[in-house]
Amino acid sequence: MTHLALKLSLVALAFGISISTDPAGAQGAKAAEKATPMASVADAKTLASDAYLLTFPLLQTARELSREMNTADAPDYLGKFNIFRHQDGMPSPKDASIRRKSYDAPYSWAWLDVRAEPMVVQMPAIPAGRFVVMQFYDLWGHNLAHVDTKSGASKPVSILVAGPGWKGAQPKGVDRVVRAETMLVGVTGRTAAAAPGDAASVAELQKQYRIVPLSQFTKSAAPKAAPPITFAAFDEAKADTGAFIGYVNQLLPYVRADAAEQLALKRFAGIGMIAGKPYDPAKIDSAVVAAIDAGVTEARGKLEKAMADVRGAVDPVGTREAFGGDAVKRSISAGFDLHRVARNEIVEFPIAGDGGGDPFEKGARYRLVFPPGQVPPVDGFWSLEMISVPDVRYLENPANRYVIDSRMAGLKKNADGSIEIAIQRESPGPELESNWLPSPNSGFSLTLRLFAPKPEAVDGRWKPAYPNRLP
Repeated sequence: MTHLALKLSLVALAFGISISTDPAGAQGAKAAEKATPMASVADAKTLASDAYLLTFPLLQTARELSREMNTADAPDYLGKFNIFRHQDGMPSPKDASIRRKSYDAPYSWAWLDVRAEPMVVQMPAIPAGRFVVMQFYDLWGHNLAHVDTKSGASKPVSILVAGPGWKGAQPKGVDRVVRAETMLVGVTGRTAAAAPGDAASVAELQKQYRIVPLSQFTKSAAPKAAPPITFAAFDEAKADTGAFIGYVNQLLPYVRADAAEQLALKRFAGIGMIAGKPYDPAKIDSAVVAAIDAGVTEARGKLEKAMADVRGAVDPVGTREAFGGDAVKRSISAGFDLHRVARNEIVEFPIAGDGGGDPFEKGARYRLVFPPGQVPPVDGFWSLEMISVPDVRYLENPANRYVIDSRMAGLKKNADGSIEIAIQRESPGPELESNWLPSPNSGFSLTLRLFAPKPEAVDGRWKPAYPNRLP
């Protein structure tokens, strides 16, 4: 067991919760099938706490789907299933926030509805040397697959995405089949530019990403369409109370839970967690409602503490198998980042302060030095991004530069192979201006990203240097 896995497991044990996703803990199918009466006041708090910790990833997904399907002015708005939306150009100081934008590898994203039939995601041939990855995940946030240039996307690729009810064979012309436990499947693509800032090269590939129904792909008769799905507007205040149950209930009809989750959900029916049903506290005894709300508050506190305990150590990525049946670990992951790409694709190192452990100060000058033999190890490229905080945006600077990219023309290396990066508001002078990352006259943070990292960066043997403050 890795140090991280041990740390997460200890956190889960410290919760003392009664959730198990180990089918060996089941009490039998007959007990699970019995109708569950409404919980007593004494039981409601524990049930609500357990339910929140188990289904928190679904709550996070409900928040995302409500925004992407309902909020037309949201930066990640889709409005419908089975279509790609692509990042509109490169981020710049004109953007109020860059939360859904990437300078290094701009995004494409979609949600697939595979209730009636599978969908086929088509990618063009990717030019040699370009970093591209297409990530697939389910409603729980489980990573299902990553398709990249290493796994065959250097030629045109067709990926069939099927839900839990599809039993068909792999059709001719399909290169890969991705099977999901949920009937709605998310996909996020990341497409690196041919050169830093080359938005046109990104758009040229993105316009060739397509989603087609399997019947259209095979030129066969289409099945009967599934009924439309409507997502309730997400209310953040309600999500912190027992009303979170209503948001989870919206997604449960599209989830094929495993055996242990099915048993847990049978228990949670006692607090109104029932697939497809609204949660109406007006129809529940007020004392039970209060107990449910208290259980949610307790669970949120436990989850926030667990996240704080592992912050900086947790790698929020996982398949169902990688989580090992640990519902708490899965919720911790969802709390950090519901759809973080696998580490062998991209490794990120947030840098919020200097090598002495002090936060960055506006107006101060820093140097980040990668020593000889310690330049970020990649098969692709690496980048260092500067953003202002807390507003998460780029601010105007004299060099019009917000990222140091290892592919930049003129990036200076020292004779011994080391690289020195100047982080400051004013120019460091001609000797280091090519390696200058201008800092804003405000709070800021850095993120080092490695695209197609080498194994020593994936497994943690390589660690980045931190900037040192100059006198």
